[in-house]
Amino acid sequence: MLDTKTPDLLTNYNEGEITLENAKSSYILDNNALDQNEEKTYNLRVWLDENVTLETEGVQNSTWSAKVTITARYTDHLPTEYEKCVMEYGEGTFFCNVIANLDSEKCPTVNEDGTVIVTNEEITDGYVCSAPDDYGTSYYYRGNVTNNYVYFAGFYWRILRVNGDGSIRIIYDGTSAHENDEASEDRTIGQSIYNNEIMYDGFETYGSEKYVLTTGEDSIIKTYIDEWYEENLAMTADESYIVDNIFCNDSAIISGDPNELFSQIIFRWYYGPWDSENKNLPRFKCPKDGAYTVNDLEVGNGLLSHAIGLITADEAVLAGAYKNISGNSQTHYLYIGNSYWTMSPRHFSSGTQIVGVSVYGALSTAPGLPIINKNYVKPVINLKPNSLQFGDGTSSNPYRISEN
Repeated sequence: MLDTKTPDLLTNYNEGEITLENAKSSYILDNNALDQNEEKTYNLRVWLDENVTLETEGVQNSTWSAKVTITARYTDHLPTEYEKCVMEYGEGTFFCNVIANLDSEKCPTVNEDGTVIVTNEEITDGYVCSAPDDYGTSYYYRGNVTNNYVYFAGFYWRILRVNGDGSIRIIYDGTSAHENDEASEDRTIGQSIYNNEIMYDGFETYGSEKYVLTTGEDSIIKTYIDEWYEENLAMTADESYIVDNIFCNDSAIISGDPNELFSQIIFRWYYGPWDSENKNLPRFKCPKDGAYTVNDLEVGNGLLSHAIGLITADEAVLAGAYKNISGNSQTHYLYIGNSYWTMSPRHFSSGTQIVGVSVYGALSTAPGLPIINKNYVKPVINLKPNSLQFGDGTSSNPYRISEN
């Protein structure tokens, strides 16, 4: 593989023209463009599959030889993101369908640190934008999107974004396909409290906003979601398509001291994206202590039992859940007519509050949702890169992993 790519089997690359005499196969490792006077350096790494042993059939007394061929041609313009995608993956593929909806003119501005500047405007159409995450570049759906439906494991989902590692982040949306402005409890898996207030020495104490508590116990919302996963996804053929990726429970403190009794703890999402001093802006990058993963300890904390979690306030805002506009409900694909949990804490004082998506489809940061109140639950999972091989993303022909 090239160092610019996610590790993958050679046979998963697109086939190319055979130029080495007696070669059995050829694969295209990369397809890119150079501007005038531009140069790029690539590092090539090759290794055997970790499951190969001396006992594997065909390994002993075998040799492997390869030739790297570089071909070039003139083009009168630098390719667009969509053209780059087609060169690498082919026209009509899932990822290129996503890139085809990229609209840089309508997308919010991305700062150098990866934060995104959103504005308070009603979004009447749907499109795709990009922003950096902990793995690379995320391509996220925004607004009144009608081509991000997925049918997986017997349920309908909506695509939040394609993560930087190519995996596909999807959010639960029911047992049937629902329109964007349809208020329905079926678009959730039910209701749960987030957690109980933690008590020490008779006083409520900081820590109840965490997805896994500092004591090592699971929060109530995590238990609720894990049980749904075990009942509907675990030990099924579909589970093999679910991959490990970060679920961000960012508990970064803006002010307050958890070591001081009765201190009010203000988390990053206390202010909301409309704060005039820009104390908070949405982003996809997550501090490692709040980056929940199952096995990935390089970018995450490894505290998850299953690769499932909740949407973050950042993802909700960038999808279109900014705030109420003239008291009217928002028009975006995450609006469901009911309030539901995100994974982002708001503040802790006399009680802990979590940011939610409100009944109007806006972000509920002022106030947030008290953790001891019941709200609806929409789980989020990540699918393998390139796993959606069928469908066009519409409600009548959703993306699927198989033809049926």
